[in-house]
Amino acid sequence: MSSLIVPERLKDSQRCIPKEHFDLCCDLYKQGGQAHIFEEWDILPKNERQALAKQLFDLDREYTPGLLVYIENAKKLLLDSKNSVNPLEDWTPEIPAGQAVTLGTPEYAETEKIGLQEIGRVGFVLVAGGLGERLGYSSIKIGLPTEMATETRYIHHYINYILAVQKKYAKNTKDLKGKPLELPLCIMTSGDTHEKTLQLLQVNQYFGMNKSQVTIVVQGQGVPALRDNNAQFVLDEKDPSKIITKPHGHGDIHSLLHTHGVARQWKEQLGIKWMCLFQDTNGLAFHTLPIMLGVSSKLDLIMNSLTVPRKAKQAIGAVTKLKHKKTDETRTINVEYNQLDPLLRASGHRGGGDVNDPETGFSPYPGNINQLLFKLEDYVDLLQQTQGLMPEFVNPK
Repeated sequence: MSSLIVPERLKDSQRCIPKEHFDLCCDLYKQGGQAHIFEEWDILPKNERQALAKQLFDLDREYTPGLLVYIENAKKLLLDSKNSVNPLEDWTPEIPAGQAVTLGTPEYAETEKIGLQEIGRVGFVLVAGGLGERLGYSSIKIGLPTEMATETRYIHHYINYILAVQKKYAKNTKDLKGKPLELPLCIMTSGDTHEKTLQLLQVNQYFGMNKSQVTIVVQGQGVPALRDNNAQFVLDEKDPSKIITKPHGHGDIHSLLHTHGVARQWKEQLGIKWMCLFQDTNGLAFHTLPIMLGVSSKLDLIMNSLTVPRKAKQAIGAVTKLKHKKTDETRTINVEYNQLDPLLRASGHRGGGDVNDPETGFSPYPGNINQLLFKLEDYVDLLQQTQGLMPEFVNPK
């Protein structure tokens, strides 16, 4: 970097730190408002300076646009939060368009039949980055039992389903290399869950699945924790050579599927047509997969989100259609339950906010359970355009 300006405090370290790491430190010092993390730089041992520079470089690489962009985004979001800016202020909520199907009806049977014709070409993505602490369980959630009769673990339950689908619906199917198709499973882990997930799979011989079917992608260190509205990074009080980080969220799965080439490989080497994203402790998730596939196939959907009936003001995100007041742009997205009621009230919604439909007894805004189905070809194209980056938000504490 020919125009690099080296802060006086960092000059003595220029020779002992790799150039890319050092250049980033200079940029963060001068442009990123992070001079405070280098205050003890001149008294830190060389190995600790190298460790801090390497951590910053790794964080910069993991956050695809880079830490300088992270800082600018965070400043804007924190300022909006401070000023109580409502990100949905210019949007009017509407009841989302969807398809409700009722078990036992001819329509359900017909749609499910279509889905079963597609289920032999599905790849599965399990988002498993969390521990079970809120459930009173200190280990990984996929190691919890689904029920107490057999104590079958969630990961075992999921793999059993995938193998059963493979045996019945993909038994005569070949991948694009001419080999018998093995339905793939990708698991996203985090620093907290990776080793335990790997150990659970290895000890149990992958619960009958071939090791080659399973891809594990790991969330990085997260993103730097911020100490104020100026988006200043937080140093570990016990270790001034370490930045404290926080998880970046489940949306990381899209960037990981892109950077590891998982989605593209499934499409181009295995001939996978659909991709199902599901959560770590939803034992009923796959009961509705055939019907989801049938609806997506009939309507030629690129993305389909499974929802459940939701009571008004129930503490679960609501799938909502939003229309921009000025541009008429529309989006169908998840709106958090604590945002939906005031949003409906502010828009003059009849009935006074999030209320139950008297005919159904449920809110017309269904509950989001984070189970998604993508048409893989279009998803891969979108990943290429976006690099899998998701819109961000802040949660000041």
